[in-house]
Amino acid sequence: MPDSTSKRHMPRRDFVVLPLLSIATILLMFGLAELACRVFWPAREQDSCAVGDDVAGFRMRPNCTSTMKNAEGVWTTNRYNECGYRSKTSCGPKPAGAIRIVLLGSSVAQGTFIPYEQTFFARAAKQISARCHTAVDVQSLGVPNASPIFVYRRLNEALALKPDVVLF
Repeated sequence: MPDSTSKRHMPRRDFVVLPLLSIATILLMFGLAELACRVFWPAREQDSCAVGDDVAGFRMRPNCTSTMKNAEGVWTTNRYNECGYRSKTSCGPKPAGAIRIVLLGSSVAQGTFIPYEQTFFARAAKQISARCHTAVDVQSLGVPNASPIFVYRRLNEALALKPDVVLF
């Protein structure tokens, strides 16, 4: 019969095994949580229409449609016109009597992860059109992660569209 005053000692191997089991359990829980998040809240943060470009780093493929989603958002469809700009109108000659606005910049100018109708430029075009009683044509040359030098390199491309306003 064991003496009540004697202390019981853990085997030495348990000083190594128990912490390792704890760490393994934590890693397994993190892995399962990550897997569950990827299944139930998928994300597609890369635009499949993006192509490399020597002048501007990259740009969007003309006449391309892609779907994107970040983990917290909704699925968004991006449609690019014949010049690869996120616009519902043609990048050809400016429509007669219309105001043409050209946007330069990065993800904000492109409206990344935002449905077209909710982008600041689509909403602004609608309001300007209603107040000025004229059509407004917006051409968004924005691409995500564009540095100022890449935006500067696209300035001549923007000016070739004969805009009334250029926003950076």
